[in-house]
Amino acid sequence: MVLEPGQPALRHTLTSGQFRRMSGVDQLPRPKDPASLTSAVRLHDSGIHGAIVVDVTFDTSGKVEKVELPRLPSGTAPRILQGHRGMPLNTFKSVTFEHDPHLRDAAEAVLRSVEFTPALRDQEPVAYTMRMTIHFGPS
Repeated sequence: MVLEPGQPALRHTLTSGQFRRMSGVDQLPRPKDPASLTSAVRLHDSGIHGAIVVDVTFDTSGKVEKVELPRLPSGTAPRILQGHRGMPLNTFKSVTFEHDPHLRDAAEAVLRSVEFTPALRDQEPVAYTMRMTIHFGPS
């Protein structure tokens, strides 16, 4: 199916059972104050634009326990998109993590500075790991 310009994107809503089967939980961790995540990203903005994908482990209270780069197949490296302030989006380049390690550190600092609700299974808090993308740069 091809969407024509101006045509709304298709959306599919999961039932609670489908979500549970897919994620293993009834509710994912989420910021207690959604604006706090945006504010934290702005506070940690170092002038580099980019997005980094990280695996975040939350404990049963919703506290961030661990932030890691995703485990990828052998021989591949995690990749981020990087650009400098003022560069148009089409000039971003894909670079390996090793070329810009402070982006991972900034993502961890952002995540650790935000309070999250815990993941819930059967209305009980559980430890949970999920993949997140943290975007730095202009909003």
